[in-house]
Amino acid sequence: MAEFRKYLFPIIAVLLFLAASILEHRTLSHEPEKKLIKTFQQTLFDQEIKLSKILDEVQKKISGTVPGRNYASAFSPYNNLFEEEGMGILLFKNQEMVYWSSNYFSFPNLESRIVRDNELVILPNGIFEARKRTVGDHLLIGFIHIRNNYSYENQFLENKFIAPFNLPSSFKILGENSKGSYEIRTGEDQYLFSILPAGARKFNESKLYLTAILYLLGLIFLLMALYGKMNDYLAESFPVKMLTLLIILFIIYWIHILFGIPAILKHLDIFSPRYYAVARWLPSLGDFFLLTTLFFFWCLIFAREFTIHGKSKNKLIIPSFIFVALLYQLVGLMIANLISNSSITYKLNRITDIDQFSISSHLAIALLLFSVFLINLKILEKTAHFVNKNVFLRFHLIALPASILLCVFFDTPVVYLLTLFLSVNLLHSQIKRLHIGRFSLSYTILFISLFSIVSLIVIYKTIGQRDIQVQRLMAVNLGSEQDPIAEVFMTNMQNQFNTDSIIPKLLTPPYEELESYLNRNYFDGYFRKYAIMYTFCTGRDNVLIEDQNSSVPCFPYFDKMIDEAGISIPGSKFYYMNNMEGLVYLGKIHYPLADDSHGFSIFITMYSKPISEGIGFPELLMDKSLIKPFRYKYLSYAKYFDDELVNRSGEYTYNYYLQSYNITGSDNEFQLRRWDGYNHVIYRPDDKNFIIVSNEALGFLDYLISFPYLFVFYFVFVLFITIIGNPNLRKFIIPRDLRFKIQVAIISVVLISLLFVAAGTIYYNIQEYKKRHQIDLQGKMESIAGEIENRMNSVGSITPELQQWLYEELYNLSNIFKTDINIYDIKGDLIASSRPEIFRIGITSERMNAEAFYELSERYQLHYFHPEKIGNLSYLSAYEPIMNTQGDYLGYLNLPYFTRQDELRQGISTFIVAFINLYLFLFLASVIV
Repeated sequence: MAEFRKYLFPIIAVLLFLAASILEHRTLSHEPEKKLIKTFQQTLFDQEIKLSKILDEVQKKISGTVPGRNYASAFSPYNNLFEEEGMGILLFKNQEMVYWSSNYFSFPNLESRIVRDNELVILPNGIFEARKRTVGDHLLIGFIHIRNNYSYENQFLENKFIAPFNLPSSFKILGENSKGSYEIRTGEDQYLFSILPAGARKFNESKLYLTAILYLLGLIFLLMALYGKMNDYLAESFPVKMLTLLIILFIIYWIHILFGIPAILKHLDIFSPRYYAVARWLPSLGDFFLLTTLFFFWCLIFAREFTIHGKSKNKLIIPSFIFVALLYQLVGLMIANLISNSSITYKLNRITDIDQFSISSHLAIALLLFSVFLINLKILEKTAHFVNKNVFLRFHLIALPASILLCVFFDTPVVYLLTLFLSVNLLHSQIKRLHIGRFSLSYTILFISLFSIVSLIVIYKTIGQRDIQVQRLMAVNLGSEQDPIAEVFMTNMQNQFNTDSIIPKLLTPPYEELESYLNRNYFDGYFRKYAIMYTFCTGRDNVLIEDQNSSVPCFPYFDKMIDEAGISIPGSKFYYMNNMEGLVYLGKIHYPLADDSHGFSIFITMYSKPISEGIGFPELLMDKSLIKPFRYKYLSYAKYFDDELVNRSGEYTYNYYLQSYNITGSDNEFQLRRWDGYNHVIYRPDDKNFIIVSNEALGFLDYLISFPYLFVFYFVFVLFITIIGNPNLRKFIIPRDLRFKIQVAIISVVLISLLFVAAGTIYYNIQEYKKRHQIDLQGKMESIAGEIENRMNSVGSITPELQQWLYEELYNLSNIFKTDINIYDIKGDLIASSRPEIFRIGITSERMNAEAFYELSERYQLHYFHPEKIGNLSYLSAYEPIMNTQGDYLGYLNLPYFTRQDELRQGISTFIVAFINLYLFLFLASVIV
């Protein structure tokens, strides 16, 4: 039996590795897509059955008694069908859409596109199965949402299969069979479409994580087996044992790196270079964590086996302390390396930004610090009887203040870790004088507090240095940065220019109608952030140069500008003018003329206005490849040309004139200044251009906010490791004396009250935030409605001229009130918007939300608030009818209020921090009792 126990851990490790290997092989090599697609087909059958039942119900209502035009009321129970079931219905009467259950798919002319009874329909925002029925003079179409199909992707818009369909997003839907694809058929056994498995991942993530967990458990049991095996070599010298173990662990790690074993790990995000990478030997955060785990295991064995005996014991004391001091330096370098070479956030003062990768990184840091502390503690124990206590105390009383002074002059992790090493030695030597029992709860909390403080300083100092480099990089990028959203629109509108039949009819002086047409149909919405100037030229025209008070031929003048500074926007006749005079674009639209060989050209010059970036969520309109990285999220910037502000972005408010900062005297390319609690990196590419990138500096309050999080994290970590990993130590940490029982009683009462009070207060804060949010939105609605109704209270309907005024007015109001604005007519069709691009590119249709339309048109609500969603972007939407003085409805006003949920999360975070600080104080007080 004893012999069996000896091999128990190796056997378990082998079985776990074998099970993980088999599961990995089945997942990666046995065409797992077949099972996924089979499940997909069955799910589609189930959805078709559900939709058929819904269509039967609707058909009965149509055949029965649907009052006159009261479709919105009769079919209102289906208004949430799309959100709840991923399905929807459209109803047409005499080719006019009279009911829609969702504005997600209610695009115009759908009835003419759907020919067969069952058909695959590809819309600008999604792929659907459509099932059509004709009921008298009504046409009923049901939709099953299969997959999103946006023209681009970002954090809000993802092209993925929609629940309950569970396929990897890399799988493609094809309209016909191709090699390697699988047919998908309807319940009537009609061919619908094919699915082509593509991408590296052709399996469910659940199998991925299960396999990884099995490998992790196998590694743990392997290390435990290795730990047990060390006891068989007690005769070997300690240095030989530790060196042998180090080589074995290095071989394990190097086999993993060299051969990519296990292969399943490369499919995990934590093992990708996206979040952290240094070199081939340390290519990902997962590998760093693995290396840290092996280092922890080695330190654990070191702490267990280390001893000093024999005649040379006095000679080993100083080398032992030097060795552990060097380990502290190694840990400091590893922590600095982790933070400096990662794109992960470590700032605990913004707890809402913390994700699983941030937690993994902090866990790796905790492992490193705990590992070196174990060795330090062991050396202190083994040398306690051989060290002159007075000499030891005097040395550390001198060395510790000296190291603290070094921290002031040399702001590096190495110096801070040296200070931590000396502090641990000094504090441990005075434990008895503080009347604190070794390995007691008070002892644990004392050292955790020390490590929390020092590690927080190390982390934040390293973050500060990394942020400065990020600011410098952003400043250089801004020196030649263009407007990616505008350029996407320029490329799209070039095709419209080429096919526009109206512009050639407007090429006659004085061009006012042409200018109005261009503003209305091309340069509204997003382009309102630019000051746009049109120059209309024929081959005989000149252009006036105001600063030179002279005129020159038009075509050569603009052609020279393009040749000297123009950078072509691919797929268009627009150019980014790289002359550092702010953000400037120049477009050229040319039309041939019968009576002029040079033809007619429209030159469009766009100057960026000195305002912050777009209202609402411009990220919704950007491809993910164009969105700035997370590391730029909290940075502000300003561009100055010739001492004047030409562009800015972010929370920091910049002065209009650069000279107010008194920074123009230096010839350095980069300057670092600090004012108003911000670190400012000032980049000077030339004499006339300055770029300032600003980041809020970390202050004492940020450290104070972050400390409780880090303390609790380290405390839970140490408690878990010591109690689970060392049964003997459990007796010291969990004693049975009266003092401990009192501590446990007080801590229990504190924690239980914390949970109840915190939960209740958080719930109250969330409700208050929603209430304030709705009141704020109502205030904006009343102000905007007042502005619009003042112009429309005497009209009988919205004319084209009034519609054009609305487009211009909505943009101005949107800038003033910081919200997007839409106006729908009495049938629920969009007639004006401050953000028309969202509708033009098909992110959503131009129909009003079905539930809101029902509440306003049928239940005559005067104010209606409704939570809505575009992709992954959730927001609160407010509606109100627009009426004239006779009480007639002219349309409906809609405010989709894209407020950032960060405000709510950060508010809750601030409250939690305050609670943790309070209860941490009570917790520490209970320990000292």
